[in-house]
Amino acid sequence: MRGQPLDLLQAIFSVANKYGGGENSPTVKKFFGFSITTTLGLATLLTMSSSIAQANSHSCTDGLSQFRLDPPKGWKFDTELAQSLGTCVFFYPPDAKLESSPAVIYARAVSRPQDPKINTIEAMIKEDFDLLRVRSPLIYQRDKGLYRSKKKIEFKVVRFLNGPKNQEFDSNAYLKVGDSILVVSLSTSTRENFDKYLPLWIEVLNSVIITSSPPPKKILAPKPIPSKNKVAIPPKTAPKMQKAPQGRSFQKK
Repeated sequence: MRGQPLDLLQAIFSVANKYGGGENSPTVKKFFGFSITTTLGLATLLTMSSSIAQANSHSCTDGLSQFRLDPPKGWKFDTELAQSLGTCVFFYPPDAKLESSPAVIYARAVSRPQDPKINTIEAMIKEDFDLLRVRSPLIYQRDKGLYRSKKKIEFKVVRFLNGPKNQEFDSNAYLKVGDSILVVSLSTSTRENFDKYLPLWIEVLNSVIITSSPPPKKILAPKPIPSKNKVAIPPKTAPKMQKAPQGRSFQKK
């Protein structure tokens, strides 16, 4: 999400129109991991009413692994619009509307096991950066290393920053489990809001748990290759007992 008014949708569809194919363009599919399937137009999406209910926990899955995460205390959420765009859930402040929220925290899960070269955190970071750079050519990336949550889960944290024109202040946390990658993002349009809501984004990271994941792949040990110059070693045998000569006795004299 890009601040106001729901610039994430504008970014998605502007990229889709630029590269062709609309909402199902390869670029959009690559960013979200799968096709955005919705029959609603952009104008409808921008004015769509969001759920104002509150929930303690939300599920996020890519079909292989499943995660759960909690919104900041008191925050509202939207799953209907989020899922129509290929993400799992949007969290936003209680006194804001989603389409004009000063900050949005959202999660998505992606898996591409068919291509191990791009099914990595590094490849995902590059794709996110490239898509944001279409909107903000001056955006830059700042790696923040690993963040270990209170549940002892380690995330790779990267910030995408730019300003003052076409401001983008985003912080993404990446978690890889098997072939799945969970991305939890904070998106704002000003540095002030970025600094204000960053602790709440960390609060969401601390709530993440892995509820299910596929079993690890079995790695078969390679079969030994017989050597052509192998020397046969005779099996060990018990030493033979020497027989005493016949016709002799060994009595003491």
